[in-house]
Amino acid sequence: SEIKALLAHPEVSPKPNDDQLADYFLTHVHDQEMTFFEGVFSLPPAHMAVLSSQGFAKRRYWDFDPGRTILLGSFEEYAEAFFCVFEQAVQRRLRSTHPVAVSVSGGLDSSSILCMAETLARREPGSPLLHGVSYISEEGSPSDEQKFLVEIEKKYGTTIHRVPSDPMGLLDGSEDVVRHGESPWLDGLWSTVRDSFRTVQQIGGRVVLTGSWGDHVLFHQAYLIDLFRRLEWREVRAHLDEYGLWLDDVGPKVFRQRFFLGLLKHHLLRPLYPLIRGIWLNGRIWFKGDRPWFSDTLRRRASGRAWNRPMSDQWKSPSMQARSIYSEVRSARHVLGMEINNQLTSMYGLETAYPFLDRDLVAFLMAIPGEVLTRGGVPKALLRAALRGVLPDAIALRRSKGDYTHLANEAVERDFPRVVHSLDVSGEAVIRGYVTEDGLNKRLNRLGGRIQGPTCEVAWSLSDLLGLELWLQVFFGERSNGKGVFAERGSEPKLHMNLGGRR
Repeated sequence: SEIKALLAHPEVSPKPNDDQLADYFLTHVHDQEMTFFEGVFSLPPAHMAVLSSQGFAKRRYWDFDPGRTILLGSFEEYAEAFFCVFEQAVQRRLRSTHPVAVSVSGGLDSSSILCMAETLARREPGSPLLHGVSYISEEGSPSDEQKFLVEIEKKYGTTIHRVPSDPMGLLDGSEDVVRHGESPWLDGLWSTVRDSFRTVQQIGGRVVLTGSWGDHVLFHQAYLIDLFRRLEWREVRAHLDEYGLWLDDVGPKVFRQRFFLGLLKHHLLRPLYPLIRGIWLNGRIWFKGDRPWFSDTLRRRASGRAWNRPMSDQWKSPSMQARSIYSEVRSARHVLGMEINNQLTSMYGLETAYPFLDRDLVAFLMAIPGEVLTRGGVPKALLRAALRGVLPDAIALRRSKGDYTHLANEAVERDFPRVVHSLDVSGEAVIRGYVTEDGLNKRLNRLGGRIQGPTCEVAWSLSDLLGLELWLQVFFGERSNGKGVFAERGSEPKLHMNLGGRR
């Protein structure tokens, strides 16, 4: 369902939801039921709503079993069990009367899905036609993973469709993104992602399998807290040391910091955690850093919500590993991201499928000991072992990940002069009080030389600012009829911004 269908009703006069905007831009902590439109609410996952003459009622109809545990006799048995549930997860998402595409980068997660799908297609007659689709980067760049794609092609005798990863700029197609996504979210790599969707569309595909969420459910440090509580401190240290040997793009210090922060949060300072969280969030809200343009009014709203937000009802489980996976898959921010992605893929007649979010697979990963999933401190050790023979060895033994930071930064840097020119003080964000004139005039130009770097922080902050302005103009600007639809059906909104000469 889409919010635009509700906004089209003549009695609906949409307004921006200031609470959601404050959370989205400043706290990054979200309410499951809020949307970016005031008075429009979302039904949380695994809930049902009933409207009757007696009133409106809402209740949860399903959840994971917090007490479930799976204890097997050996690592090999765990690997065999994982293979079965992962095979089932992929097989369920291959059911289609049209060709099925797998978005594959050459990384461990997406490659596992494609290789399992290829294995199933060869074993089961009548399987749908399968296509691998990958957006590729310049040879030798940090995001170049073509050598791993070649390994898959050799092993399975297939050809992966390659889409050149050449970002056109942040502004390219940005209006479509905010209109269809119904949010201020923008992606500097959207032009490349869009081209991959078009490729799937051209080959007749209707479903796109993606390796998204693999990192969230397959590798989480929370199990170290479980080991610590069992006094297995030597194993904790060994795992922390091993991480750095497999994830060479992240220093060992980072993993140790995460462990000690998790220890403080979940074990030593648990009674004080709400207070600590409030202080930490409040400090981040008022630290302007790379987001100096947001008004004090928006910051005060975010600050008040940070202090008054009740602690979510913690899912009860004896395992910190299970709790961490549960919180990831139930995260409001992640659910919002999935909804936006589904709306964008539907622009091309496609549906996105996530094998790593399969209910039975997630339940299995919650129930097993975390140290089995990351045996010996090797990230995703269980996946690597279970798919031995299915994955090419070069991928199963990978110790690095493709880094697309430079591409996202280049997309924003390429459009930076146009972004600065477009975001003037007559825009909707300033008029409505979300952004200050002083913040735009004095500080925006200073960020130009800081876009390129080891992270995307500056690029993301600029994307957020542009996304906010575009979203406000598309749904609440002068050419909108006040209901989220344009006065002239099929026409483009006349933006205040100068988008490449078109006004």
